[in-house]
Amino acid sequence: MFQLFKLKIKNGNLIKKIACSEYWKGKDSYKKLQDNFYKYIIENGFDLERGKEREVEHLSTEKLKQITNYENIKYELTQEEIQPLETKNTALVLAQNKELVKYVNKLKLHLSKSYTAIETITKLQKENANLQYENQELKRENYKLKNYISNTFEVVKHLFNFPVDSFKRLVDNFVKTFDKNI
Repeated sequence: MFQLFKLKIKNGNLIKKIACSEYWKGKDSYKKLQDNFYKYIIENGFDLERGKEREVEHLSTEKLKQITNYENIKYELTQEEIQPLETKNTALVLAQNKELVKYVNKLKLHLSKSYTAIETITKLQKENANLQYENQELKRENYKLKNYISNTFEVVKHLFNFPVDSFKRLVDNFVKTFDKNI
């Protein structure tokens, strides 16, 4: 078992501290704690639903920068600094305003592309997690059905004293014939 408290002496006084190092032993220790809690609750007659396990890919900083066009936006911001005009010439101010509008529109376009890319990635990650969960559920259902069929063959074997192999061939032929007619 693990030690709940660590004893330390500080300034001549004995101090009891919760030993976090005893709880968190590694990357998956929190998951193990949750698994043990779930097992304990179920074993004691309670109905507890677990969360769904997901495999979400976390993007590296480099990949995110690549997707969001980070380097190009950073370059744009550093290369095209806007200098204030100190003039009363309206034509010059209007020309500067036109340049600012073009620049802002260019930044909006980059931001829009980045936002769309991140949104798409998030959507695809969620879809992937859902498909993986659905796949796991289908595998469980397939396993149950295979067991059910296997048990059915055994019951038929004992009830009718009919060889399982012969019965399986009979069922397979029926299924093939049925599939052709559909």
